[in-house]
Amino acid sequence: MRCPIIAGLMLVASLALSGQTVFDAASTKPSPMGFKPDDAGHTSVTPGSVSMVGITLRASVEWAYGVSGGQVSGPAWLGMERYDIVAKDSGAVPVPEMRLKMQALLADRFGLVLHHESKERPVFVIAIGDNGPKLTRATETGTAEMKVVDDALMFEHFTLAEIAERLSVTLRRPVLDWTGIAGVFNVRIPAAGGLVEMKMAAEQAGLANEPIDASPYSAAFRRLGLRLEAKKAPVDVIVIDHAERVPKAN
Repeated sequence: MRCPIIAGLMLVASLALSGQTVFDAASTKPSPMGFKPDDAGHTSVTPGSVSMVGITLRASVEWAYGVSGGQVSGPAWLGMERYDIVAKDSGAVPVPEMRLKMQALLADRFGLVLHHESKERPVFVIAIGDNGPKLTRATETGTAEMKVVDDALMFEHFTLAEIAERLSVTLRRPVLDWTGIAGVFNVRIPAAGGLVEMKMAAEQAGLANEPIDASPYSAAFRRLGLRLEAKKAPVDVIVIDHAERVPKAN
């Protein structure tokens, strides 16, 4: 097995060679504000910046690596200590590239070293319903976009696997596509029991510690001829081998 410290250094080195290592400007410091345990802080992302206020290191790792609740393992303080992390670029940067830069920033400022393992965790799975799917295929050319339209979630030009990935963040638990259905679809999920409000609240809270109520989503998926079910399954888990509580000075 590769030493996790060497693996972490190799990751940063590879990012440096790709020109994607650092933001143009970045600040990391302990947050001066007081937060309740159930307050997740706030994360704001624009095309050229990431601002995390009162965020835990666990939540910042989740954002940087695009994983959801329960997929980061490490010391308890990772979910308790609060930080303000602000990183900016001079121009617009795609979110996947910003995630790579945040990975490098966390490695530099917090001495973060980690490795990946496959572990069984609570998940949600999307499966085909008893009467078969009722999905609308996207026939026109376009790019994937998720938005709120007429008080409903609209996924345009999404595969079911991509919808599952987006819902993993919203539901705070890995969502897996078990349908086996290929293709790109336009999927509308009507508001039910405050569905859109829950989605917006989850995004405004940044990354909460617990999964939110999935029952409105389950009802919406049934109308699409699909099922959203809670199960346990192997998922990729990020294991923190080392991290500093006090980040390196800016």
